Amino acid sequence: MTLTQDFSVIAAITAFWLVAMIVPGLDFLLVTRLAVMKGRPAALQATFGIASGVAVWGVAGFFGIRALFIAAPWLYLALKIGGGLYLMTVGAKLLMSSWKNEGEAGTASLTTDQRSNSFFAGFLTNLLNPKAPIFVSSLFAASMPQHASIYLGLTCVAAMFVTCPPKM
Repeated sequence: MTLTQDFSVIAAITAFWLVAMIVPGLDFLLVTRLAVMKGRPAALQATFGIASGVAVWGVAGFFGIRALFIAAPWLYLALKIGGGLYLMTVGAKLLMSSWKNEGEAGTASLTTDQRSNSFFAGFLTNLLNPKAPIFVSSLFAASMPQHASIYLGLTCVAAMFVTCPPKM
């Protein structure tokens, strides 16, 4: 492939990913909740966790997560069940916390534990989202050429990571 073709693939994946980032989902709800309840630092940590989850799915998608799920359908089913249970747990926690009046919203100073918890909440929310592997593997299947180089694939993953903006 020529450099121009590589740039067009990177631009296409970046454009598709930006459109996906516009649609609010669980990641958006998590970051918004953290911004309101714990302040901007916690929300930014969660955003970095979400972007890290995007990078994991991007690498997995490029290196053949779709082929793995076709070869081992039980793994796909396990991911769907585990991801669904996690999303229901997060939703239940959001509902229960909305009924309680805990602390003041927007506390500016966070401990290291709270920041790492925010990072891992964002990371796990993205990683266990059952739609993420389907979307990422579909994105790569539709946009990548048949014999894409490793450098092109990793550059596309990096573009996905960078275009995962703070959702506040």
